[in-house]
Amino acid sequence: MANENIAKRYATCLIEIAQERKLLNEVYNDVQLILQTLETNENLALFLNSPIDNQNQKPIVLEKTFSKHIQPISLQFLLLVLKKRRENLLKDITLSFINLYNQLLDIHPVHITTAVELNPIQIDTFIKKISAQKKFKTIQIKTKINADLIGGFILEFDNQSMDTSIKKDLNLIRNQFIKNEFKKSLK
Repeated sequence: MANENIAKRYATCLIEIAQERKLLNEVYNDVQLILQTLETNENLALFLNSPIDNQNQKPIVLEKTFSKHIQPISLQFLLLVLKKRRENLLKDITLSFINLYNQLLDIHPVHITTAVELNPIQIDTFIKKISAQKKFKTIQIKTKINADLIGGFILEFDNQSMDTSIKKDLNLIRNQFIKNEFKKSLK
């Protein structure tokens, strides 16, 4: 919990500076790139989180990694995080920034997991139904394919989840057979 509060304070600071300099969207894109890099490059994440590695090398590595791809303000922020020795919270800070950005602009991320790829009409249908029900201003859809679902979908937004997958139904039926609920109801 303490780490979440620290991450949120750093993220809030970055949002305020980005707004002040009218670079909020650019910094948001930078933060997404930083997060994606940390998630896909295990070596970088391990290097940054290692207390053993030389603190003098970390700024050099970050500058070489990001200087050509992000705004100077974002790079300065990364170096500040290193200076304050909070690099172990960098991923949490980026996630907190994204959440604050979404709240600020009333954007609601929605994750849809399906067994097969959705076409644009199906995605548009999801957006319309969710918008009508929840009165969201902006919906940001992220899709994921998981063939294990067999059919149906899992919908996640605002810390809520709705699982209408065939896999879930089959597991429920299997558990009922295991508990012999059908046998009990026949007597």
